[in-house]
Amino acid sequence: MDTQTNNNSAHFCFQDIFTLAEGEMPIKERYVELYRIFNEAVKEQTRLSPLDFSGPFARMDYLCKQAGYAEGDYRRINAFRARCRNAYERSDAELQSSWQDDLKALSLFISAIYQSPVPENLSSVLLPVYTSSCKESPLAADYVRIVVDSWDDRFIYGKVSDESSEFVRVAYACQNYFGDWRYIGNLLTDHTQLNLIRPRLKEGVYYAELIIWEPDYLLDISAVAACFEYYGATSLNYLVNKIKPSANSQAILLGNFAGQLLDEVIYHGKNQIPYRESVQRFFRNNALNLAVCPDMQPTFHEQAKKQKSNLERIIHDQFPKVCYLDMDKIVLEPSFLSEMLGLQGRMDLLQEDLRVLMEQKSGKREYLTNKHVEKHYVQMLLYLALIHYNYHRRNEEVSCFLLYSKYADGLMKEGPAPELLFRAIRLRNEIVADEFRYGEGDAGRRLAELTPSALNVNQAGGTLWDKFTAPELARLLHRVHVASPLERAYFDRFFTFLEKEQLLAKLGNAAKEGSGFSSVWNTTLDEKKQTGDIYERLAILDMDGEEDGNAGVSQIRLGVPPSSADFQPNFRVGDIALLYAYPAGREPDARKTMVFRCNIIAIFPEQITVKLRAPQKNRSLFEKPEAYFWAIEHDFVESSFSFLYRALYAFLSATPERKKLLLNQREPEVDSDVELIGDYDGPDKVGGFNELVLKAKQAKDYFLLVGPPGTGKTSFGLVNILKEALLEPNASVLLVSYTNRAVDEICGKLLKHHIDFVRVGSSVSCDEAFRPYLLGQKAGNCNQVGEVRRLIAETRVFVGTTTALSSNVAIFRLKQFSLAIVDEASQILEPHLLALLSAKHDAEDAIRKFVFIGDHKQLPAVVMQNEEESKVEDSRLNAIGLSNCRCSLFERLLSLHGNNPRLVYCMERQGRMHPEVASFPNKAFYQERLRPVPLAHQQQDLSYSSELANPLEKWISSHRLLYWNSPLPSDSHSLKTNLPEARIIALSVYSIWNLYRKSGKRFDSAESVGIIVPYRNQIAMIRKEIASYGVDELLDITVDTVERYQGSERDVMIYGFTVQRHNQLSFLTENVFEEEGCLIDRKLNVALTRAREQMILVGNERLLSQNSTFRKLIEHIRLNGGYSDRSIEEFSNLY
Repeated sequence: MDTQTNNNSAHFCFQDIFTLAEGEMPIKERYVELYRIFNEAVKEQTRLSPLDFSGPFARMDYLCKQAGYAEGDYRRINAFRARCRNAYERSDAELQSSWQDDLKALSLFISAIYQSPVPENLSSVLLPVYTSSCKESPLAADYVRIVVDSWDDRFIYGKVSDESSEFVRVAYACQNYFGDWRYIGNLLTDHTQLNLIRPRLKEGVYYAELIIWEPDYLLDISAVAACFEYYGATSLNYLVNKIKPSANSQAILLGNFAGQLLDEVIYHGKNQIPYRESVQRFFRNNALNLAVCPDMQPTFHEQAKKQKSNLERIIHDQFPKVCYLDMDKIVLEPSFLSEMLGLQGRMDLLQEDLRVLMEQKSGKREYLTNKHVEKHYVQMLLYLALIHYNYHRRNEEVSCFLLYSKYADGLMKEGPAPELLFRAIRLRNEIVADEFRYGEGDAGRRLAELTPSALNVNQAGGTLWDKFTAPELARLLHRVHVASPLERAYFDRFFTFLEKEQLLAKLGNAAKEGSGFSSVWNTTLDEKKQTGDIYERLAILDMDGEEDGNAGVSQIRLGVPPSSADFQPNFRVGDIALLYAYPAGREPDARKTMVFRCNIIAIFPEQITVKLRAPQKNRSLFEKPEAYFWAIEHDFVESSFSFLYRALYAFLSATPERKKLLLNQREPEVDSDVELIGDYDGPDKVGGFNELVLKAKQAKDYFLLVGPPGTGKTSFGLVNILKEALLEPNASVLLVSYTNRAVDEICGKLLKHHIDFVRVGSSVSCDEAFRPYLLGQKAGNCNQVGEVRRLIAETRVFVGTTTALSSNVAIFRLKQFSLAIVDEASQILEPHLLALLSAKHDAEDAIRKFVFIGDHKQLPAVVMQNEEESKVEDSRLNAIGLSNCRCSLFERLLSLHGNNPRLVYCMERQGRMHPEVASFPNKAFYQERLRPVPLAHQQQDLSYSSELANPLEKWISSHRLLYWNSPLPSDSHSLKTNLPEARIIALSVYSIWNLYRKSGKRFDSAESVGIIVPYRNQIAMIRKEIASYGVDELLDITVDTVERYQGSERDVMIYGFTVQRHNQLSFLTENVFEEEGCLIDRKLNVALTRAREQMILVGNERLLSQNSTFRKLIEHIRLNGGYSDRSIEEFSNLY
């Protein structure tokens, strides 16, 4: 960061600190603001660092080292940080006593990291010396977090993350009753974070029971256990499992069915449902995998019935004899997050008081000893360790069982095994260290060198290894080893990209607030509320059971407290979430209790409804005393990345012709002799689509349809191309989009045009109107697997998201598609499409041709990495158009063939915006190629009545494109709220409503007006200002960010820029690229092209004009007479 930028940022930080020092805010609110200043500073100063940081402590430590911070100063700034983390749980008196010291500590810290002196006005209010000493205090915790400073061959030296900031020396070149910890030295780097579990102090050195490497990276317990193969436990198994294609066999399906049977046996108690009902339910949820299972035998039902019988006998006869067991307190599939151990897990069965733990396995026991399989035992041991360390249960207090439901005597009592647990923790640490290395590009080398013998660390032999395992591993790795240099370069670069994305999805990055799953525990409650990432203080209103009417719990409706009325949730229907209880008076903390994974199925201002992913038998789990509240936070599912790694491997297995096509090693083909069957021009032949549809049909490999805003790329482009395809009698078409919302829209178009289809996906993320078309629902009407196969074969149109289809690639074993149409293609990263592009039907491409529909000038895919991190520097990849992994395949192909009219078609007639509204984006972003259709509203004058209109209404009713210059806030406690703009926007909305009323026009909050702002905090402020006018119709107007508005439109749109400082402009303009000498601002383009009839912009001209595009926009409006810099006071007294 340059000196001028540093000085500007420091100036604003000092200015905010001075304001707080002189202000009269309540002490806790002052600490919240101080912590905001601290957080924004450390994020800004580490934004371009090559390191990955999991939270403010790691960022602060890095900056202190960079600045050469003295030990005493380090302790003070860290003590300040620790106090801020739980300011609301501290007394006002305690905070007041530390206030002056913390002001000074933060001011000096800002000065050090920005290399800018504390200004005189702030220095004058700071105390010359600290009022209290900052001494070391002894460690007193179950575990402590340290950040590594250095290490030698015996000790690790580092600082503790709590407010003591104690400098510690940790012994690691020693062996305790767990094992030898010297391996940890091979994993250490500067700034590594470690958790020391149960540390003991002896002669000034700390000895830990366990050491956890980078604990914010939660690894799934089942994934760690899966690495304990009979031929050896190594972190390389984890890498192999990433690329291993999803298996589908009778044994796997039987295991899934056995899991359902266990739930039913527990759920229904003595009133067991018939086997036939169980099978029907399983059939409905697993129809596709059953239909394509390669080794399904008639013995499936016999084996399943035996497992059901064993489970009933074990659960109802043997289990009640277990000491401490209370069948009324059983919890099914509870999840736990252990930042302490760097692990997370979902247990099959647990007693509510944590005294009974059981893990079910449907397969065989160890064939030689008839005892447990080691990987199964490891899984149970890690669950036991989680309970032992996180919840202070002695091992002997927890009865642990492995239940092998294949056997009548399958209930096996198990106990702790310290040495095996050590090996599992070691493997966890080594896997996470590998993941960090893979994010820097090491995975390709590892895979290239990997052989079956390297994985066979136990030197296994015999028939199982020689005839089965070794050849299977060799076949898997062969695809990597024989790939061409270009294929390997492509594979390796995207593998690194995905690893880095996954790392940041877990740990977060500086540019995105509240990002990363670790924000669940690393972000304060106040920060979560500001970003809308938590529902807190919820109370359960009612609970419903499954659809079959039993008395358990499947759906829960929770009330949102009135005090949260201005809260703007960052949740959507269909989101995966965590639900958990916490004591009143404490901050919600998902690490301190079991969590229930769920999907959000309804959201209203006063309530939210969730559907549990594992329904519970015992209602008492949710009948907490009044001293408890409930919270909901975002969840993270590892499988979202698992599909992408497998898709990348699938690319190596794709047909040679498809690989050549994707790597631009052959030209895409076109057949000019193909002719249309249908007619898509319409009776007047004006603005028709015959040319588009014909070109799309003549393309043999792929075709790109560029659809600027309002051109009807889905309504007309997708639909007409689909109609023509279906006129071919043997055609089958796959319709794909990235979001469920877009897939819902496609389904709506299909119903409108009476086109039958099957949708692939889950019911929770599907609009209720389209649920009857889900594959699971349609398969529910089938009685046999053959009927499912026939359903799939006879259905000509399938629809789904990229995620849903990538996780159901088994469909391609049954069906080959002549065409796939990919909507939103410019928002889909290349790896997300590889499963479809690489899919095979027998030995052929499963999808013969693709049509990609998108607009690269609108918002792109969301990427966690910055542009430098995702940049592609390999010249071989640059030559095929791959310059940055953050670019979509649509963009890459457009860069290669954008000038080829046989492969690319740009729609130019738009039916959304009036020409005056479209004038600036058309000129600035589309080279004035957009033309109106024209529709009626594009030719008419504004339909407002001028009678009785006051000056403000006259101004609004006289212009299509308006800019209202707003003053900067004189006293703002947040850079993400802007009261002057909120007041202007609210007044504008009220004026528009008045104009509608006076003109006799019907006002529809869902169609008439929409508001876009960049920050969620500003949404609440605008809603408050709108509410002050007392008009109920205005309360339902959608106020949201531009990302949420893409694809939507309104008659009148208002865009409030909100920003107050120069350094915020980069956030507004983070999606800018250059094309043909013009700067294309994607975010601004989307904001300006949502309006049909009018566009109103509100912001501070002096600040915005520092950006060239904004300056041109304001000048454009000024030249057309729509500019106003009149103060709101001149207009506010009109009503």
